[in-house]
Amino acid sequence: MGLLAATLGLALTLSGCRDAPNGDLPLGPHAVPTRADACADLPALGGDPGILLGTDWSEEHHAFGDTVVVYACVWAKGGGRVSLVEDGTGIQVRPGVSRIDPSGSGVIPFQVTVSKDASGRLRVQQQVGSGGGDLPGPTVSADGDGWHFVRSGS
Repeated sequence: MGLLAATLGLALTLSGCRDAPNGDLPLGPHAVPTRADACADLPALGGDPGILLGTDWSEEHHAFGDTVVVYACVWAKGGGRVSLVEDGTGIQVRPGVSRIDPSGSGVIPFQVTVSKDASGRLRVQQQVGSGGGDLPGPTVSADGDGWHFVRSGS
């Protein structure tokens, strides 16, 4: 994990991504990011060494059973695989795993469906060679007539 973090941190420094204002981006309806460093929820990007791994999603309210898109946001140049994993009950994610195109944007769509009485959160997991990363994504917040995402820890 340490080697992956150092490699990703160096890549971010060299690419100029480390100063992305991800914490200030809107979580309401917004355009799909065209680069991973423009995603709205990158919890470790500003850390030391800084890891480009996170998600992009909206806080919009949804009916139970609706399918919405959550984007995994990863450092693409290393290739590998990425998963958006449900950590809870009543949350379904498709596909289970996606390959990362090393020449792509690093913004990878996943379909998320939430059932009534669901609880939990999503985690984004990237595997590159023998290393990898695992960070929290959004938390499902359910109410009487539907659900929405909130930042983990909120």
